[in-house]
Amino acid sequence: DEEWQAHQAYATRFYSTPAARALYYRYVRMLASRLNSCSGRRYADDPTILAWELANEARPLAAVEAYRAWVEEAAAVVRSAAPSHLVALGSEGPTPWPRYVRTDLRADHAAVDYVAVHLWPQNWLWYDPRLVPPESGGDGGGG
Repeated sequence: DEEWQAHQAYATRFYSTPAARALYYRYVRMLASRLNSCSGRRYADDPTILAWELANEARPLAAVEAYRAWVEEAAAVVRSAAPSHLVALGSEGPTPWPRYVRTDLRADHAAVDYVAVHLWPQNWLWYDPRLVPPESGGDGGGG
């Protein structure tokens, strides 16, 4: 839909806006230094935290170079703030719209420690529970 497309295009400006990125990095550093209210440890030193995701389902769209530069820069900031933790991108991974989303699993994840993929089988029309027999967990009703 047109409003969603406009929102997506607007959001990608973040990758090439130094002031916005600086605010993000300041927030990352603040969060890493926050004390866990249960253990009293800084989040950066807390062994119960496995990893930090840079964002939730960030997409490059037309800003591929700026996006990958941000991933590299953000991963370095997180590593400096919480060196004992892993870093993940938080990408959706491959989607049904590769020409639009413009993600590249290998290139996008070059600066992080592992790949986590967020799947949306129903949204992406890979799965329709109406087509699964009731004994398999679907509604089997066809509608």
